Amino acid sequence: MFSFKSDEGTKKESTFKQGFIPFQAGISKVELIDLALTEENHLDFKFKGTEEGNLGNYDYRVWANAFDPEQWAAPEDAWKAKEAEKIRKHVMHLCHGYLTDSEYEELTGKDYPGGWPEFRIAIMQTVTPDKYKGVESELKIIYKGESDEKKVFPNFPPFINTTKRPNNLKIGTAVKDNGIPWDRIKPMSEYGAIPSAGAPSGGFGASTPAPTTNAFGAPSTAASFPPSDTPDKPKTTFGA
Repeated sequence: MFSFKSDEGTKKESTFKQGFIPFQAGISKVELIDLALTEENHLDFKFKGTEEGNLGNYDYRVWANAFDPEQWAAPEDAWKAKEAEKIRKHVMHLCHGYLTDSEYEELTGKDYPGGWPEFRIAIMQTVTPDKYKGVESELKIIYKGESDEKKVFPNFPPFINTTKRPNNLKIGTAVKDNGIPWDRIKPMSEYGAIPSAGAPSGGFGASTPAPTTNAFGAPSTAASFPPSDTPDKPKTTFGA
């Protein structure tokens, strides 16, 4: 079952729908300007670039149904439980960037029998504007796979650095068997390769908001769930 204990570690990829408007891959200076629930109960982390030439908005969305066990009830959908676990860890990593240790322990040191709907309310009540407004931050974002359209958080944290919780963000130098860096921040053409084609897929069948152009380059984003090679056993509740 899902638990929101203070466990951030993961070596899995956090992916989210990115749309088709290019934005800068790499380490970018940003500010979290809003943490909001939409009318549909999606949770949005709204970042804004703070560097000249990189001043647009960048939204990371967690779908309202991202942790609904009905989404992976069918055997062929079992991979969605594993993807949901990865998203859980990345949400917690984002929250940790703006909280003291005691605040973070208070948020993650309890059970949430009501599941994600209960925990996202706890996030909103804990990660309040006075915790994140004006806090200098950086995000690390790389290209996803062989796509020149989709960009993602790297394979494992840290991918956020703040003045409240410093992390040493670096672009890794390790490469895959084909010579393409795991932390790829340049188009595939830079490596003499052709990017993969096809539109990004939506998360758990939820509708995806239309992208809007901005200087920072990103439209609203939303979690997307590529199949995993070895699906975990489906999990049904958030309680530890």
